Amino acid sequence: MVNASGRDPHNHGRDVVDGAARGEQTTLTGSGKTVAESGRTVAELGAVPRTPLSAEALLTNWRPLPALDPNAPRADLDGLLDACV
Repeated sequence: MVNASGRDPHNHGRDVVDGAARGEQTTLTGSGKTVAESGRTVAELGAVPRTPLSAEALLTNWRPLPALDPNAPRADLDGLLDACV
């Protein structure tokens, strides 16, 4: 477990998030004091456990999505640019 002051996520946010993604527990403390010194923990950061979805669950979630027309964005841009020229 890593102890970090409240400023560490601000100054080293990427490192704190990368550590959490690796499973490292980080305890945020107040006033730069350790938990033993201050007696209080401000927050604890850690990785959120992920449960993988089955193929059936993914298909169930994707079925109601509307079909996309791959030419629609280009047509929108062509219309926008033609109007400006």
